[in-house]
Amino acid sequence: MIARMKKVTIAARESEMDETLEVIGGLGILHLAHVREPRSSDIENLRGEIDLLERALSVLSGGTSDKEGGEVAPRQEPMDLARDVLGLLEQKGHHLEARDGTRKELKKIGPLGQFDPSDLDLLKDAGLIVRFYRVSRSDMSRFSQHVGYPYAVVSSRGSERIVMVIGDQDFDLSFEEVRVTRGLSDLEQELESLEDKLKEIDIELQKKRTSISLIKESLESKREELEYAQAIAGAGRHGPLSYVQGFCPEDSCGDLKDTAARRGWGLLIEDPVPEDDVPTLLRNPKWLRIVEPVFRFMGTVPGYKEYDVSFWFLVSLSLFFAMLVGDGGYGLLFFLGTYLLKRKRRTAPKEPFILLYVFSMSTVVWGFITGTWFGVERLSHVPPLSRLIIPALDSYRGDQDFMIGLCFVLGAIHLSIAHMLRVRGLFGSLRVLGEVGWIFILWFLYFLAGYFVLGNPLPDKSTFLLWAGLILAGLFSNPGGNFIKSSLLGIADLPFNMIRSFSDLVSYLRLFAVGYATLVIAVSFNQMAFDLWEGSMLGAFAAALVLLIGHTLNIMLAAMAVLVHGIRLNMLEFSSHLGMNWIGRPFRPFKRRFGSRVGK
Repeated sequence: MIARMKKVTIAARESEMDETLEVIGGLGILHLAHVREPRSSDIENLRGEIDLLERALSVLSGGTSDKEGGEVAPRQEPMDLARDVLGLLEQKGHHLEARDGTRKELKKIGPLGQFDPSDLDLLKDAGLIVRFYRVSRSDMSRFSQHVGYPYAVVSSRGSERIVMVIGDQDFDLSFEEVRVTRGLSDLEQELESLEDKLKEIDIELQKKRTSISLIKESLESKREELEYAQAIAGAGRHGPLSYVQGFCPEDSCGDLKDTAARRGWGLLIEDPVPEDDVPTLLRNPKWLRIVEPVFRFMGTVPGYKEYDVSFWFLVSLSLFFAMLVGDGGYGLLFFLGTYLLKRKRRTAPKEPFILLYVFSMSTVVWGFITGTWFGVERLSHVPPLSRLIIPALDSYRGDQDFMIGLCFVLGAIHLSIAHMLRVRGLFGSLRVLGEVGWIFILWFLYFLAGYFVLGNPLPDKSTFLLWAGLILAGLFSNPGGNFIKSSLLGIADLPFNMIRSFSDLVSYLRLFAVGYATLVIAVSFNQMAFDLWEGSMLGAFAAALVLLIGHTLNIMLAAMAVLVHGIRLNMLEFSSHLGMNWIGRPFRPFKRRFGSRVGK
């Protein structure tokens, strides 16, 4: 659920504002909303330092961690360490650019062999001009016709020729000239020197990775200093008083009242107004928090006035995951992979792993009821697996029309839930009738999809659903002061909204299509492997390789399908019918973790 918030204003003497913020930070329950734009030289300096530390951390995070041993760099101040790291990175960039240029030059003059370019100057002083040209094989006849000097082909690689031309006076031909300014030995020595310098930089960076924790600690400290500086600069002023504003969970306001009474603060607690940008604090039971990593991955937060869809998201995404992956064998692999990863990362948050366990087991259950195990049909005949299969859902012998109809049913239920949640949120308003009307329309569209896609006849009750839905949705979707005007606008929007809803409903067909594609790919690779396996060791090796590559690719495609299709059905189709824009920002209370000087 989304926690209810109160808007809080705290006033204190301006001379005590530093101490006041220390105490507020110690409480850690107030999300600050700056009264004025926080600006100061300290803020700009801190932002620069944070940017420097973040860039240095990005560089060092690309290698091995400080726990993996290696030579330790001398201890430095974090900012000096960050500057050194970025300086080394800049040097590395210059050396890489120089190395690429040297390699290109070596490739260009390599066919000419080993010689000293100064010899060309000696020949020139003696009255002989020597130049080299790159000529394609097809242009050689044209070259020989236009050149008026002696020439010789000194290199021939594929369709390219390097031609040496010798003249007794200066000349210029309309072909690509290969200019030689340095010999091969000089270029090779330079390339070797650049490689050595790059290795030295990599070794130095590796040493500095032993201090990566120092940069992380400094970065966290600097971020808190920035937050504190912004709080000071963003406070309001009124005579001898300063005041800060923010939002606090309603059930935590008691702590603020007690602290304000002890400290002698002025305290105003009121309900937020519609114009306030209220942060969102999700408070769910532990078993439901496992879905929050998905929201963090998507970077989405429901608005304060929107809905917490965590439960419905978890239930539907678990089902969609199972249907899109569609193979119980793959579910077992996901489960095993999650277990091994969790053992390797024992200190990592447990919620993402529990979520993956749920997804894995839902896929295994889907494998049981559809008889799908690594795309091997024979496994579906093995007891007790064969007894768990629901005949209509059988991947090999089931009814595809039933699966398509099931997708339409799931879509209608999923979207109807969205409108029912709106009914609960709008209870007491005439718009409730409009939402009920859209539920009727959705179920009419369900029968219509079955008619167009599966050839099912429209039942008699579908006519009632259509007209009841049209009347309720048209009249009460957007009731306003002028009932006739709002009704006409609602009726005008009906055709476009119905087309969109029909498209949303039909899009749930992707659950069957993608899951069936996963099965077809698995079966195809299994058949390829079987054809390769002819009883020989070589055939067995080739078959094993095909199975490994094929099923790995299939699993990757299935995982991508979950991200593309499974999350889409929740974030777009479901959320649009719920009226959610995901415009929220997370509740981040102001805290003082470093250098706190004042108690509560």
